[in-house]
Amino acid sequence: MGDYFSAQAADYSRYRPDYPAALYQQLLPWVANRGCAWDCGTGNGQVAAALAPHFATVRATDLSAEQIAQGEIAAADNVAFSVARAEQSGLEDHSVDLIAVGQAIHWFDFEAFWAECQRVAKPAAVLAFWTYGLASAGLPDNFEQHYHSDIVGPYWPPGREHVDALYQSIKPPFKCLADEALTLNLNWSLAHYLGYLSSWSATQRYREARGEDPVLIAQQKLQSIWGEGEREINWPLALKVYEISTPDEVN
Repeated sequence: MGDYFSAQAADYSRYRPDYPAALYQQLLPWVANRGCAWDCGTGNGQVAAALAPHFATVRATDLSAEQIAQGEIAAADNVAFSVARAEQSGLEDHSVDLIAVGQAIHWFDFEAFWAECQRVAKPAAVLAFWTYGLASAGLPDNFEQHYHSDIVGPYWPPGREHVDALYQSIKPPFKCLADEALTLNLNWSLAHYLGYLSSWSATQRYREARGEDPVLIAQQKLQSIWGEGEREINWPLALKVYEISTPDEVN
């Protein structure tokens, strides 16, 4: 996994959507024990904040120190942040009841991460990961797809293809408990939507490679067609939940 978000950590914190309550309502009943949750790839800490009321402790890790700094600003007392790779978390053996990964697992080294899950999992621990796909704002000429694929498409890091497949291409070696199709719906102004595009890893890599901002292309195109006020934005949201088997159980 590369660090694709430090440069735009503030934009990520400000403009990325929060996950709907329905996601946690689907997930939490699968978690029998509520001692410790690990929010892996925490980013700005939004998942850690949502899990904090439901667990005694939450451990939140991310590769980006800048993202961690954003998460720590308003963190609950039972949330502890640290900079760490998903595959080398630094957590204690058999210490975690839930491993949650929101919009990040596609960047991981899968085989190394599955092994790390087995190492830190308590008996009956659960792995849950989810992603939202391409946002639809009802824009003419399918502008959302045009920006994603034609403008910044060549600058997506490897792994984005799993998001486009809504994680159906990711197959952990564990028992699947749930594979849910949900939706994420918000109303955003044009400024917020442009900020969201600015937070994309492909947008940042475009800037670095070409020395110009692709969001300005989007702004020029959308100012005349967005309309007044806010638009409804819709994302398909996929949640996958697994029971983590230990190496002894696998063998």
